[in-house]
Amino acid sequence: AIEVLDSELLDEQKVLGVTIKFLGEKDTSKEEGEQRKWEIWKYYDVKYDFSDPLGWIRLELDTLVELEKDSYYRIALSVEEGKSLVEVPTTLDTVEISWSVYYREEPVTDLCVKKFNNEEMEMSSRGIILRNLSLRSHIEYEYSLEAVYHKMRKTAFTKIIGVHPSYIGVVENSFNPTEIYIKADCTKVLLDSNTYLLAGDSLDYQKICFAYPTYFGELSEIKDNKTCIDWLDSFTRKSININSVPYYVYLLTSGVTISKGFNLTFK
Repeated sequence: AIEVLDSELLDEQKVLGVTIKFLGEKDTSKEEGEQRKWEIWKYYDVKYDFSDPLGWIRLELDTLVELEKDSYYRIALSVEEGKSLVEVPTTLDTVEISWSVYYREEPVTDLCVKKFNNEEMEMSSRGIILRNLSLRSHIEYEYSLEAVYHKMRKTAFTKIIGVHPSYIGVVENSFNPTEIYIKADCTKVLLDSNTYLLAGDSLDYQKICFAYPTYFGELSEIKDNKTCIDWLDSFTRKSININSVPYYVYLLTSGVTISKGFNLTFK
């Protein structure tokens, strides 16, 4: 029956996602009133792995099909390198956000109806340039791109995040965790949370210091990835200000000696 209906449809009627409903063929093994049942079929295309040779799929398979189809249709949305996570305060003169849309790994960007932050873009658009983006304190700007292709709809998200720097390092046993010494003896890093992986070859009666803005919250564990032991109780937490911003400082309470390397996850 699906073959007959398919032959009667025009090509422009067979777009991705269109459904048809009809009474199926008689099943003589059933009682008279149950011999014919409604069937619903959805059209994808002849390329689709689960479709029949004509490109149709029984709706009973729809859940599986949607999962598979979703993996074939994707959006790549990205912020210009080096500008997705930035140190504040600053103003970004320009930031380019670019996008590409793929179906079965073939580019279909120019064939999609696209909305960036709910504003419709030209069909040929491949990105947008933001100008004079001010980031004075910790802030997150979220951007979305919705793309519709043959009735398939998907939305991707990306962010530009402004943060104050964090500091991490191996320090001497006599280390005093003040703003001056943290800046001098620890490495400055940009993080979007209080999660950090620190690895090293050895410690020679030394301590570990990790300082980050308090808006990331307190640590819940400091895990030794070799032994799975939680080191949190071996650290002392202190609150200080760095550049007038409140920080938590976690400092190993006593110096330790490790000769075979260490691997710690702070989070």
